[in-house]
Amino acid sequence: MYQDRAQGIAPHNRPYVGDGVGDCYGYCRQVWNALLYDSSVHAEDYHPQYYDKARWHYISGGLPVATYPDPDWYFIGDSNALVPGDLLGTVQGHTWGMHVHYGMSDGRRTYGKYQWDSTNDGYGSGAYNRPYDGNWRYFYGPLHDLLTEASTPGMGTNADGRLELFMRGVNGQMYHCWQNAANGTWSNWAAMSGTVSGNPVIGRQLDGHLIVFTRGNLGDIVIRQQSNGWASWASLGGTMYGDVAVARSQSGQLEVFCRGSNGGIYKKYQVAPNGAFNSAFDFLGGTTDQGPAVATNLDGREEVFIRNRDGRVAHIWQTAPN
Repeated sequence: MYQDRAQGIAPHNRPYVGDGVGDCYGYCRQVWNALLYDSSVHAEDYHPQYYDKARWHYISGGLPVATYPDPDWYFIGDSNALVPGDLLGTVQGHTWGMHVHYGMSDGRRTYGKYQWDSTNDGYGSGAYNRPYDGNWRYFYGPLHDLLTEASTPGMGTNADGRLELFMRGVNGQMYHCWQNAANGTWSNWAAMSGTVSGNPVIGRQLDGHLIVFTRGNLGDIVIRQQSNGWASWASLGGTMYGDVAVARSQSGQLEVFCRGSNGGIYKKYQVAPNGAFNSAFDFLGGTTDQGPAVATNLDGREEVFIRNRDGRVAHIWQTAPN
């Protein structure tokens, strides 16, 4: 939701205006105060609809205002430790009348690190997604801690009936533990190599092997497949927002559904049971700020549900199995 809101309201913050609302820290508050207030992107704020910049400027539970110096701002020892959404500053805290700058980390991509901020430079005057400039000195600890909380768990059932539990740790690494026997005791937690940024969603292939689906550090869908042990992480590509949903078709192929950067729903599927996934994403339409849910009807037809930006529930379904 952070990326959605940062992108969606950026055009409203052009050009840069140093009035405490349309400036760098005003833009950060517009992005984050709504999310901290009620965890919503507020579709009515999106460009080009009418937008009241001051609406989320000062609200209870939002970002700190006029707090310099502030011990909740921590020195950036390693910029690789920043996560998308981190609030960044050139000083330890915020106050008016100082030559300071504020922005938000947008994480690492294949072409480098990026940030969202509102300023006047070669990109233009106002809020844009810019290359990370390396001049940041501090990040806001409470928000960072919130962003790096452990994920919600994902659960799968192995072919022999043993439950297996997956969870992303605060360090971004995926962990799992499993029943030593069906209905039995549990193993210790074990780390799975590599880091990811999403919640785990578990699919079970026709042969009984599990696949973990989640959001990668580059915004793509990444998977880890069980065989004799676990394979390495592999990318299915795309740019997704939120968590995926997974179902198995009547013929045995897994299908994964996700929300793209435009708010629409996309899917990929295995070309054969237990096999590889198709190369291209299929667009199913829709516009939502949240992830999809999917279920399989008694007759084998899959049905996908979303919450539209107008608050209504919408669904799309297969007209025949597979």
